[in-house]
Parts: sequence; structure tokens; C-alpha cells
Amino acid sequence: MKFLFYLFLGLLLIINLSCSSTRLAKKKESIVNNSGFILHADSMLKSMEQEFKVYDLQPNEVIADIGFATGWLEGVLMINYDSLTIYAQEINGYSLRTLNVVSDKYSELRTTPNTNELVLVKGRKKKTNLPRYVFDKIIIRQTFHHFSHPDAMLADIWETMKPGAELFIYEPIAAKTYYDKKVGCLNYSRSDLLKIFENSNFQLTREYGFMGTPGNVPPWLKVPPEALRPVKLYVFKKSAIPESRGANSRPGMDGASE
Repeated sequence: MKFLFYLFLGLLLIINLSCSSTRLAKKKESIVNNSGFILHADSMLKSMEQEFKVYDLQPNEVIADIGFATGWLEGVLMINYDSLTIYAQEINGYSLRTLNVVSDKYSELRTTPNTNELVLVKGRKKKTNLPRYVFDKIIIRQTFHHFSHPDAMLADIWETMKPGAELFIYEPIAAKTYYDKKVGCLNYSRSDLLKIFENSNFQLTREYGFMGTPGNVPPWLKVPPEALRPVKLYVFKKSAIPESRGANSRPGMDGASE
């Protein structure tokens, strides 16, 4: 009888482990699908070609993606580049917990071993929590308009960048600045956006126009033509702080301790 009892317990354990494994696999599949993952790396890379030319990422650069959301950009970087140190920053805890699942899945499409390093950073509303003066390039893609404290965030970002570093802002174009009730944020006109950056000691060096997918939808996923919208990719460099002003009085320092 004892043998049958222990055999029964063993079978229950095996069934439970099998069910848990199945649930975990389905959860990971859902996370990956939510990022827009497809099995065709060439299609992903082709859709990002123009944008990647602007970023011009080079081996051994330290970069940051602020507000990575579902993490598909990190995934494509893992496929396409080598020897990057990528700081992926988010305030959303779920995104932070699931990014490694996404990046690992995309990395499976590589034809060579991965040499990139991925560093996860939990940000706050007024601070990136990124290290100071280490970044060559920072990407803020479809995220700037979600900043509730843009001046404080830009003041913080300014201090994370090396001299000569570049800041890339990918944003939808609005004819005039308006509040979008659906997503609860401001959409900026070009002139208003540039004023914010100028006041935060950033200098526009160039800009590019694209037709972009809405929100955080990866560009390789097909959307109805009417859903596409014009976007701008702005490239900024940090300006010197005027000596008369000093670092602590730079525009945007509106209580960035939160």
C-alpha cells in the first residue's frame, strides 16, 4: 500500500510540474508575442534600417533606451549589433521583469554569439537613475511625451551624457501642442518641443522625418495605412552650462529628487 501511495504522490508531482512548465512556457510566449517578435530577422532589420543609420551605433559604445516598454528595440539591437553596453530604463515594473525573456528570444536569431551587455534600470518620474557621464548615445523613442516632468528628466539626462554624446528623440509630430485624453499626456508641436530642449541646454544638430507606426508598435508589423503618422527623429547634443547660471540653477531642476 505504501508503494502505491508514494507512486500516486509521485505522479501528482510530475503532473503538477508538467502543468507549471506549460503555464510558464505560455506566459513567456505571450510576453514575446506582445513585443511584436517574428521569426524573420531580416524583416525586422529592414524596417529599422533608416532609423539605425541615424543612430550609427558603434562597437563598445554605452547607450541607453529610456522608456523601453515591451523591449522590442533591445531585442533588435541584440540581433544586429556587437559589443554594446545597453542600459534599458523603465518605470514599469512588469516591463523590467519581462525584458530578459524578450531579449533572450530575439538573441536566438543571431548567427554569432551575443557580445552585448544588457543592464536593467528602474527609473522614477523625475530621475532616470542612470549613471553619470557614461553614455555615448541615449534613445528616447515614443516616450518623451509621457514624461510628467520633462524639465527635471532632461536635467538628469544631461548629467548622464559624456561630452559630445548624442540624444535621440523619436516623437510624433503635432501641428500644435495638445493634451491627449486617451493616453493622458501632452503631444508637442515641433516649436514647443525644441524650446523645452533649448531651455534644458540641448542643441539640435539635425532632424529626420518618417512615417511611423502608432505608439510602441514595432515598425515591421503591418498596420492600416490610416494608422501611420508622421514622426520626427531629433538629434541633440548637450550644450555647455553658462558660467553665470551654474549647474544647480540649470532650467529644469524642479525638484528632481523624486
